[in-house]
Amino acid sequence: MLDDKVKDAPLNRNQIFDADYKNGKLLLAYWGKRSFELIDENGKQQTLLQHSEPFTPHWVAFWSSDKLLFSSRLVFDGSTPAPYLVLYKNENDIKAVWD
Repeated sequence: MLDDKVKDAPLNRNQIFDADYKNGKLLLAYWGKRSFELIDENGKQQTLLQHSEPFTPHWVAFWSSDKLLFSSRLVFDGSTPAPYLVLYKNENDIKAVWD
């Protein structure tokens, strides 16, 4: 599941930060790649949402047939991390719920 070629992971931590499972699908907040990943029952992995710095994925949840994807803006200047919550319905319907 982890990509050994990841460079510049937040805090040098190439890891999965959170996961949720429903109906044969595994939803991941992949801290190292700054992405949200979905793995189906056949092992096929799909990137649902790819962030770039300063966004860092923290939390995921299935919500009915949709997905909640929570990340924050991590800027190491002494400021508080800023939350960013997305409701993901499909690749053409992604809405910021909390920004």
